[in-house]
Formats: sequence, C-alpha cells, structure tokens
Amino acid sequence: RRSRSGSDIATACSGVWNVVPDHPCHAMERAGAGEADQASDGMPRTLVLGVGLMKAGTTAIWQALGAAAANYTMGLDCSALAEAPIINRVAKREAPLELIIDLCFNDLFRWEMSKDPMMTPLARRLASAWPALSKHGQRLQLYFVVRNPFAFTRSLLDHMRLDTTILS
Repeated sequence: RRSRSGSDIATACSGVWNVVPDHPCHAMERAGAGEADQASDGMPRTLVLGVGLMKAGTTAIWQALGAAAANYTMGLDCSALAEAPIINRVAKREAPLELIIDLCFNDLFRWEMSKDPMMTPLARRLASAWPALSKHGQRLQLYFVVRNPFAFTRSLLDHMRLDTTILS
C-alpha cells in the first residue's frame, strides 16, 4: 500500500467546484491529518462511511459532517473502483470483501470519515464485518444519501452537460 502525500489528503475544499482562494472551505482546518500517516499497518480506521447514488449529494453531506467533526481525518472516492469491476464480484460474494479494503485503503479506509457512492452495494456487508476488520473494533456508522428523483436527474444531466430544455 502506498502512502498519501500531503497534497492528497482530503480537506473541506475537496469536491468544491471552482474553489477560489477566499472560499470559506479554506478556513476549516482538519485536525488529525498527521494521524493518517500512522495508518501504515493497513488496518482500516474508518468510523463513518457515506454511501448513496452518484450526484445525490454525498460530497455535500461529507463536507458538512467534516465541518462539524473537525477532529476526524477525511477520505473520499476510491479512484481504483472506477477502473476495476471488482465491486460487483464482491457484492455477489464471488470475491472476498478484503479485496475492496486493500484496493481502497489509501482513498477511504485509512481515514476516519469517508464517502464513496460506489460502496453502496457493499454498505451492509461492510457494516456487519467492520468490528472484526477495523483497528478500533467499533461499529461502522453509515449514512445513505437520498435525493428527490427530479433533482437527482437534473443534477446528473447538468453534470453531463446535456440540454434539458423540453419543447412541446
């Protein structure tokens, strides 16, 4: 497992589009960022994991929780899951859960508060196994973000830069 550099550490500005130097997210310092460097033993440290549909607002909720719990280290979105189809195999129990933990350790599981919509199919399974897998032995707290279907569709179409003008 490779270690993250200081510039890879998630901050309150992570996920903010077009962030400017005077954006309020810069004033929200993260406590404990150095503690993540102690996670070199490979034991998951996540206490809170956010899941839900993509474009449902998981990043906004993650940022709000991070602002409220400034003492938690934060990670987000396992980039390797987009490149590997392993999530479906693990969800179908065709591959061990530990593969996901290894694959996403640096992005998600070495941090105390993380979020990744791709983890949604595994949320219950992770929560059930978490006391045995984690460094702290505590329950994994999950939050699931649900959004109005119309707002979700509009956000997805806007993100894809598709014209939503309807002519009748």
